[in-house]
Amino acid sequence: MSKPRAIFELLTNQFPGEFEQTIQRSKQLLQVSHRLQSRLDTELASHCQLLNLRDGMAIIACDSTAWATRMRYQIPTLLEALRQLSGLENLRDIQLRVQPVTLTPQQPKFRAVLSSHGAYCLQQCANTINDPALRNALERLAKHESKGES
Repeated sequence: MSKPRAIFELLTNQFPGEFEQTIQRSKQLLQVSHRLQSRLDTELASHCQLLNLRDGMAIIACDSTAWATRMRYQIPTLLEALRQLSGLENLRDIQLRVQPVTLTPQQPKFRAVLSSHGAYCLQQCANTINDPALRNALERLAKHESKGES
């Protein structure tokens, strides 16, 4: 059995040319992203990420205007650190964009089902309770019977 290899190794050998350039570009963006994240404090790094390198600019997205403001203070230090990477010697500026995190809609939580028998038992129990608040609560629960269930 042969030794497992990284997918980019396999694809680079199979598709030279444009695909290889795309892989090299991805590697560069990953390297710059790691450098960027390592230069920021942990809290700020979790709210900002590198989007692209284009025309001598690094484009960075921040969750909110507050994080973008904090990031703006870091630009001179970041420019100096990023210019040390191969191919980024001519990096002129860092552009910040605010891109709020879009949360995926959550699925409704599991809803318990009350069978007819369960509702009957709750109602019978409520009939024997002297405490009016508890009796009322049990009766309300009994009314949540799922129709069509037994």
